[in-house]
Amino acid sequence: MLIPLLFWGVAALLLVLVVLVATPWKLHVNWRSAPENHLAVRAQAFGGLVPLFELASDLHGSTKAKLAKSRSRLGARRRPPLTARSFSAILGLVKGLIRRLDVEDIRVDAEFGSGDPAETGQIYGLLAPLTFSTHQIQNLSLVARPNFDERCLNGSADMRVRLVPIILVIPLVRFAWRLYGPAR
Repeated sequence: MLIPLLFWGVAALLLVLVVLVATPWKLHVNWRSAPENHLAVRAQAFGGLVPLFELASDLHGSTKAKLAKSRSRLGARRRPPLTARSFSAILGLVKGLIRRLDVEDIRVDAEFGSGDPAETGQIYGLLAPLTFSTHQIQNLSLVARPNFDERCLNGSADMRVRLVPIILVIPLVRFAWRLYGPAR
């Protein structure tokens, strides 16, 4: 009596899991730096009908200090060098993930500075074509303001995306194969 009940319970859980990964999800990511650093992520299943979770985090403190503290606890481990093969695999992963996302809306308003006016100018020179070309795309807005005086990253970003989780498996498997599979 217990075994059939357990079997049907496991089968029902697997069915729910398959339905969750095979139906569209909506993700809403929001970041702002004023008055405090704040990051919020909201996920909704079944195309936005069922709210699954919402994560909100106030990002306090310096990330450099947190990183140094975590490195001192774990010991100084060296990262493996970024080879051409791993760079190619990462680039392929990013392209594959972007192709499978349905971007509904992206809004970025940022002020940035590197501390060095020449370097800030170079970065702004790379970003300027993006900022001026996004006015033609309806659901994309990018505003970048250079700050030549100090090192900073201030502003806000808001992104809404639709995705089907099971479709993301393909680029992830391809990435793992390119990175860890047999060399060709």
